[in-house]
Amino acid sequence: MQFKMMLLTLLLPVFFVLSACETKQHTEHSTQKKHSTMSDDHTTHGESKSVSSQKISIENPWIRAVPPTSNNSALYLILHNHTDKDETLISAQSPIAVAVELHNVIEQDGVFSMIAVPEILIPAKSSIALQPANYHIMLIGLKEPLQEGSEVPVTFTFTHSSPLQRDVPVQKGAGANDHHHMNH
Repeated sequence: MQFKMMLLTLLLPVFFVLSACETKQHTEHSTQKKHSTMSDDHTTHGESKSVSSQKISIENPWIRAVPPTSNNSALYLILHNHTDKDETLISAQSPIAVAVELHNVIEQDGVFSMIAVPEILIPAKSSIALQPANYHIMLIGLKEPLQEGSEVPVTFTFTHSSPLQRDVPVQKGAGANDHHHMNH
């Protein structure tokens, strides 16, 4: 019994954080209800790193450092929409992964699940935080290990604004508890 508990303790966090997320498409905007918007007056604690076009800016992007044997990781950031019209993130691409998908965490009957979503709405004159246990970007099928402190090129594509390219740093995350109690 003690061996099973130790094995479960070691493997469960790896499963939750690193397993490929469910790829079923969810096209209704109802999942957009959990998009953590904030006004453009939002400021973050600590150092703020951003890149922007005239319409959209990216703040504090980072990719979770994972063990070299991991096939997947996640990218987090804050997207700011400086326009008077809603904008939509429709994709992201990176040469580091076989696939890059937009994802959200939803709750149904007390169970949290990650699902692929076709887009992420960024309301006019507002911001959205892509963060653990919420909207995020999955890097699936890593082509090489992610080295903490390295940077990974990522291109973000929007419906109305020009694409933004950013070299995103690889950093340690807050830990496996970011995705606890999640179905995949």
